[in-house]
Amino acid sequence: MTLDVGIYTAQTLAAELQAKINGASTFSNAGITVAVTQSSGVLSVTSSSYGSSSSVAIGGAGVSDLLGAIPTQTAGVDVAGSIGGGLVLAPARF
Repeated sequence: MTLDVGIYTAQTLAAELQAKINGASTFSNAGITVAVTQSSGVLSVTSSSYGSSSSVAIGGAGVSDLLGAIPTQTAGVDVAGSIGGGLVLAPARF
């Protein structure tokens, strides 16, 4: 996908990237969405899916300009616990 040409702040770049990803039919048809946020100019792309099978991978030309030379990736994990004494297994999002 290609971002629209323009001058972006970190916030407007995050919004543009999120709109492009979530608007891509390949992802939207599969029910896949992400949230793109920024903090102090650092972009974070978070999957709306949960659990260890959830991941976000971004590649291609210009990715290092967008996310830095070595982006950090954190895999989703599955969690277990109890509610009212009953065992609960659930995917978690981090």
